[in-house]
Amino acid sequence: MYKEVQEDELIHGENYYVKRKRSNKNFHGLFNGSDFEGFVWFKMYNEFNEPIDSIELDSEMNTFYRYVSKEEFYAKVKEKYDHKCLNIILKRLIDDAFQSDFI
Repeated sequence: MYKEVQEDELIHGENYYVKRKRSNKNFHGLFNGSDFEGFVWFKMYNEFNEPIDSIELDSEMNTFYRYVSKEEFYAKVKEKYDHKCLNIILKRLIDDAFQSDFI
């Protein structure tokens, strides 16, 4: 599963899927950091997960998607579920207008 992220949300050392806006050459890469605002460095990999080359990308001309593991996805779903259950219980115990924004 992939989640679209902005340039400022890129994490050094994480794998991303990069979708090129003006080209059909999309790729998987490892984020190596940002030299200056508007451009980012990626280490590209081929289909066998072997490193090919490093490339500098314009952040406005590319869309970045971060890989989300099953564990991370289900942890987020459980957190939302727990929050919803807490609000249901509090509304029943206290009153219909009450809800918690704590979680």
